[in-house]
Amino acid sequence: MAVGSPGSIANSKKCRFSFIVLCFLAICASYFVYHGNYKSSQSSLMLYTDMSETADSQKDDGLRDNIDNAVTNKGDDVAVSDEGTIVEHVSTSSSPTAQATTTRRTTKPTTKPATKPMTKPTTKPTTPTQPTTPTRPTTPTRPTTPPQPTTPVVLKKLKDLYDSDMMINQGIKMKWIRNRMKAMESTWEKAARNLSHYRPFLFVKDKPILLFPGLVVDTLCTGCYFAENAFKGGPLGELVQWTDLMSSLHLLGYKINVVTTEQKLQLTANPGSNFVVVMTDYLGMRGFQNKGLFNRFKCKFRILDTFGTEPMDVFTAPDYRPHNTDAYFTSWKFRSFKQFWNLYPHTNDNSFLGFAMEMPEQVHSGKKANQAVIYGKQEGYMSGREAYVKAIGEKLELHSTFSTYSSRSDVHIVNHGILGHEDLSNLLQSSKLFIGLGFPYEGPGPLEALANGCTYIQPKFVPPRNKDNERFFGNKPTSRFVTSQSPYLEQYVDAPYVYTVDANDLSAVKEVVDKVISRGDLPPYIPYEFTQQGMMDRVGTYIKYQDFCRGKNLIHSATALSSSYRANHPAGQAIDVDPKGETCYQSEVSSQSWWEADLGSDQFITELVIQLKLSEEESVKSMTISVRKSDGSTISNKFTADESGKISWMDIRALASFIKIESPQQLVVCNVDIFGQRIWPKPSLLEIVQSDSDQSCSDACSKHKLVCESSYFPLVNTFQALKSKFTCKETQETGKYMNVFPSYIQSEDNGFVAGSCVTTKINELLSCSGHHHGY
Repeated sequence: MAVGSPGSIANSKKCRFSFIVLCFLAICASYFVYHGNYKSSQSSLMLYTDMSETADSQKDDGLRDNIDNAVTNKGDDVAVSDEGTIVEHVSTSSSPTAQATTTRRTTKPTTKPATKPMTKPTTKPTTPTQPTTPTRPTTPTRPTTPPQPTTPVVLKKLKDLYDSDMMINQGIKMKWIRNRMKAMESTWEKAARNLSHYRPFLFVKDKPILLFPGLVVDTLCTGCYFAENAFKGGPLGELVQWTDLMSSLHLLGYKINVVTTEQKLQLTANPGSNFVVVMTDYLGMRGFQNKGLFNRFKCKFRILDTFGTEPMDVFTAPDYRPHNTDAYFTSWKFRSFKQFWNLYPHTNDNSFLGFAMEMPEQVHSGKKANQAVIYGKQEGYMSGREAYVKAIGEKLELHSTFSTYSSRSDVHIVNHGILGHEDLSNLLQSSKLFIGLGFPYEGPGPLEALANGCTYIQPKFVPPRNKDNERFFGNKPTSRFVTSQSPYLEQYVDAPYVYTVDANDLSAVKEVVDKVISRGDLPPYIPYEFTQQGMMDRVGTYIKYQDFCRGKNLIHSATALSSSYRANHPAGQAIDVDPKGETCYQSEVSSQSWWEADLGSDQFITELVIQLKLSEEESVKSMTISVRKSDGSTISNKFTADESGKISWMDIRALASFIKIESPQQLVVCNVDIFGQRIWPKPSLLEIVQSDSDQSCSDACSKHKLVCESSYFPLVNTFQALKSKFTCKETQETGKYMNVFPSYIQSEDNGFVAGSCVTTKINELLSCSGHHHGY
């Protein structure tokens, strides 16, 4: 069952999120999605959010400050709402799971998604039709003129970053990164100017951010030589992502501090530092641990994670179990798996950071030659693919960029060696086909080929590869199934830009090559989320709205309360000062004393702590605390203060805007702490649907044209949420290491009674990917 608004998103002008519940309670969210991709019928998909209740809701107040208006893009004329953005890529993988998830709707463009100077392909329909994939509603109408910022945005120059002493003095560690920045400087700055017209609120002035790329820290990655090997055919995906992240942050106005030694890290991350966020990678986390700095920034960390991190794969691995005190995840205890930022949109449990591709400013006007370029820097990648490459070589002249190459007798290949950015772009622009060999996995190369108008062909993996049958994934905390070298392109971009084939079926391979040869040249193409503007848009939105520092004090001190003594500020009658310097307030002597706290907007309340002042003759005080939830219902509990006068209500987990404290006795309140966690995207966008047995939340949400949004799990990991959808014979909170809760148990299993509703104590295991038969 889906609880969502009917009709297309374009017509409703509103996005909704949804839960999924049948065997599992799944949380889903519906975003506007605009992916600049072709799929089946040239549809494209890219995640935007429209999270406002009304079109003019643009204020930043607690949970109500998310995304307004719909978003679309075409070339340099990109229209984006005042608080909308790309948030994450929609994943429609079909892993069999049943559990709580979140979802966002996706949309297809009404016209070909393009980035200037791209023109509409001549070999496909001029307007994409609705694809068959389940996650593509229609795209809202694009405004004809951009909104004008009230205050002009003062933009930085990228040169100020790559020519700064901070970057130059780090030598080889930053050399490749600086070179990439220089090569893409003009298009980065053009993207920043364009974004500043439509979304000026994403730009800031010198807010500090710390970056610690562990892959170039010698003491953390001994013998890795990432920076040095970048010029010799080594892996580039991670360096590309770090480069584009630095460029995005700098142009958005942040003051970035790039540190590449543990010694400098300890000096920079001092107790007085006020970094907005701290960005590192898996290797970098060791540096923070080595220097005892982890707890200082635990909720501010953002981890660049190439292949994705799924909760169950972390906590079921022997090295990561909580009883192992040496394990990273035991000591890390991240606030959310959304703190992991992926290279591609691998899992809804993480955040999609991505990277940026540059659309060439000038495209060769001449006809492309009948030639193909082999993807990969190492000749060894061809091992096992010789027949596949030879079949293509029978129809197209083969070129490669191997670091070293030995001439072969079976096939002729023109090897160019390692090429710089401009030379590689020229080679791709003069070629018709880019040949994937199956490795390296999920790198930026195929998107660079598309950006230069080059078709990409890749082998399909049968069976799909994962940690059980592929050594490369063996030590990675993900169990996803990889169906091709670039699953993203396989899923979201179709012919004539991408072909995924059985490499052993040589007739099928040759058929694809014949199509490539016979059709006209393709124009350059980049999905919006992989453009420079798209990446800046996403990065700026994440930093503005993602907040994992739960435990923030929404109210501190009794002065924020109104009471039965005085309905206005300050609360009650000030009567004393406690030893800590807090003023204490006394309620009116009456048959019923009360105190109230109006939070102003919906907040996800996690904890309430009240400090009373007890007289010498008093030992206890009793009271009832009520929390009025955003849906109008109320939850209440009775409490008795301890000997010190302290009352704590832990693990409230309720979305609320109002709290009331009642007591039959006169109260002297010295301090009230109301702790809350900001939920983003906005909880009002939540929907509830039902999953099937053994179906993941991601799949269940996708079935309803929604996207699993794991940020909503705290809202549904409650008995109240389960009871709203199921007839629960009994309820139980479990500490089992399973990523399938909250759930309704259909048949007795794992000690759970059939018909019971089960929540989990381990919030870290709340996942979009979990599934289990009978749940």
